[in-house]
Amino acid sequence: MTTTPLADLKARLREITNIEQALMLLAWDQETYMPPGGNAARGRQMATLGRIAQEKMIDPEMGRLLEKVESEAEALPWESDDAALIRQARRNYDRLTKIPPELTSRLVAHFADSYHAWTKARPNNDFAAVMPYLEKSLDLSREVANCFPGYD
Repeated sequence: MTTTPLADLKARLREITNIEQALMLLAWDQETYMPPGGNAARGRQMATLGRIAQEKMIDPEMGRLLEKVESEAEALPWESDDAALIRQARRNYDRLTKIPPELTSRLVAHFADSYHAWTKARPNNDFAAVMPYLEKSLDLSREVANCFPGYD
């Protein structure tokens, strides 16, 4: 059975969305039910899923598939769901290809660690305990921004 390029794109995006939703479920669990000792493992799990989702999105085959469906999209009404999906997938692909997956992995792991530090510091109103995490968040955000030259 042959599928259309658009059907292939939708299947790939569905798989990426499933991975991202699993990542969100891990984040939700971290915020609600996860035992405090599980933070290090949870950070690694979240970093791995974030990296895998990005690698699937920036796979060169995804780029080739987008090129195919973009030419077909010209025949679609601009406001159609499929045309919007193709435009959004292209934006995501173009943006994510500029960010190294290793950076995404570090960023996701850091946010998991930051959340854990914040939950420990918050009851005591201990801003100083969270400050190093905020500084690292800024450093990582700058690294991401540097992936997009031309913006000041």
